[in-house]
Amino acid sequence: MNYSTLVIEKKENIGTITLNRPDKLNALSALAFQEFIAALHQVDHDDEIRVVIVTGAGRAFSAGLDLEEAKQGPSEFDLQATPIQDSLPWIPRSCEI
Repeated sequence: MNYSTLVIEKKENIGTITLNRPDKLNALSALAFQEFIAALHQVDHDDEIRVVIVTGAGRAFSAGLDLEEAKQGPSEFDLQATPIQDSLPWIPRSCEI
């Protein structure tokens, strides 16, 4: 799958997901979050990947939420969002924020 906000690489048994919005300090927009969840599904379904590294392009891992986008109000994605644990059950409930 092609992503516009991140890059996935696989080398041997290691998967790397790189947040790729360095101009925005890898801030998570609704699209970036959707693509991140899709990328987690992709590596989860690859039986050869044993570990996943999440990193950020440029000088920051991630600034967090894309505040410029957030100022515009909730997106359709936000209104339909479900907890990440419902999508990826191997993430423990203790990680909820």
